Amino acid sequence: MVYLPDPKKMKKDDDPAGRDLIMVANYNIRVEVHPPGSKFRPDNEEGIKVLYGRVTDIDGEWKPLGNKKFPKRYSLTTKDKYLSVSETTGAVILRLKHNGELKRQWCPQENVPVKNLFDMNDVGLGTLDLKFIRVKDTWWGADFKDAHFFNMTGFHFRFLENKQNIAHMQFWIAGPNVDCRLHDHSDNSFKELHTCLSQGSSEHNETCQGGMWAPKEIYYNEPLDEIKRLRDKCSRDRHKGCQGACLEEYLEHCPLQPLQEHGRIWHADHYGQTVYRKNKTVSYPGHTWIAGPGPYVDVWMALEFDGKLQL
Repeated sequence: MVYLPDPKKMKKDDDPAGRDLIMVANYNIRVEVHPPGSKFRPDNEEGIKVLYGRVTDIDGEWKPLGNKKFPKRYSLTTKDKYLSVSETTGAVILRLKHNGELKRQWCPQENVPVKNLFDMNDVGLGTLDLKFIRVKDTWWGADFKDAHFFNMTGFHFRFLENKQNIAHMQFWIAGPNVDCRLHDHSDNSFKELHTCLSQGSSEHNETCQGGMWAPKEIYYNEPLDEIKRLRDKCSRDRHKGCQGACLEEYLEHCPLQPLQEHGRIWHADHYGQTVYRKNKTVSYPGHTWIAGPGPYVDVWMALEFDGKLQL
């Protein structure tokens, strides 16, 4: 749990508050809180992800939940020398900076590098021991059996003053041709976005690259079982090299390169307002990450934003 000051309560000339969190796939990830009306300078080719508030560059406003729906994608990098923080909200951001190591892709036989940077020695708590766990060994993942599919839970971000949840950050690895299974978050209330850290099938065309899949517009409001039926028309056995060409008949695909993020998948009304189910969870169509033919693994970061927080 990472408790953060509310940026709205900071003064413009206050120094930003920040802490290093973790290194994953050779990206150092840091959280920072910037006061309203301030500016900051991004490092070259650094990814900036807004968790709360607004940040503006020469191309427009950056929001936590993006501006457009799936299958649009965005780069978290900017060519601007300075980014301006909202005068009213301030901003909470993640900074994703590559550490300079030459290696950017990993075979299934290799360990994707992880280093815990969240040092709490100053308060006697040491460092966290975070690591990737095979999904089949989790309480919910027995059905994945021998799939090369790993998860690492990460950090929960909350405001210190009122303990308001902002987002949960976690990480995933999927080996060649791994299908992470269609799901619709029917028992969770969050708004989820994913950022690629390593594309395992970059040598293939985009249809075959790893990324998120969600229904085409005509199927977007169909129940999960119907989306699964459509997905099953593309036999995994008959398309081991690349399932994309078949899947694109029914599903939209958003392949991602490092530091790219896909647009919103959850349902929204004609006014862009989030649709909720009767059980108060955020309404989603069925969607899944499917890795390409490789030969490397996909590595990505998931951010699960609080389903009711106005972002």
